[in-house]
Amino acid sequence: MRTKPTTWGALCLGSVLSFWAGAEAEANRGELNQASVSEVFMDPPFWQERAGVYERIQRQRAILVSVRSQSHQEHRRLRLQGAGHVRAPKDFAFARAIDFAELPKVSPHIVEARYNPERSHLFLHTRAFNYHARMLIHLSFPGPQELSSGQRAIDLQILEGVFAGMRARLLFHPVEDQVTEISLRGFYDYQSFPIPSFFASFGLEVVMQRVASRLRQYVEDSYVRG
Repeated sequence: MRTKPTTWGALCLGSVLSFWAGAEAEANRGELNQASVSEVFMDPPFWQERAGVYERIQRQRAILVSVRSQSHQEHRRLRLQGAGHVRAPKDFAFARAIDFAELPKVSPHIVEARYNPERSHLFLHTRAFNYHARMLIHLSFPGPQELSSGQRAIDLQILEGVFAGMRARLLFHPVEDQVTEISLRGFYDYQSFPIPSFFASFGLEVVMQRVASRLRQYVEDSYVRG
């Protein structure tokens, strides 16, 4: 069965990558073969590894984000991670995340979005901090055999445009009947990064938290309204 395109994961990626668009980030296109999603996501995320961190997500409703650049083989790897809880059932949250028609209501960062269901391609034109980014994203939907019980996920790969080759997974994990943990984990391999590392980490974390907070509010308001 074909699934509608994601707005949540693509919106997060599109918005944060717009921050880099003015730096001619496409210079790194095609330099490196990107690792598989399963290889990168084999390690537990930071909120499960550090004592007390997950408690902030549970009790304080914190949206936690980490962006780090690390040495990896003969190149560098930018890793993006973020998670938070949404007060809505998993299936409802997932349905809102793939409600393509609602994109303009969710965030002013989206200028244009077009989806090709035959190829599972989503074209996004996004805007952030007066920078614009245009990208073509391939969407795929892992089956139950690839996920833990009860989870749903959307895998994204940027095919063309800013940071072509970046991959990410948007995961919906049921915590309770009325609470869903939504996480985004992504990576990008590169030889040289076109902007100062401070902006690549701090600036990106700020934008990711801002977008995630707005999306959570949208889902929770929609659930309350019924």
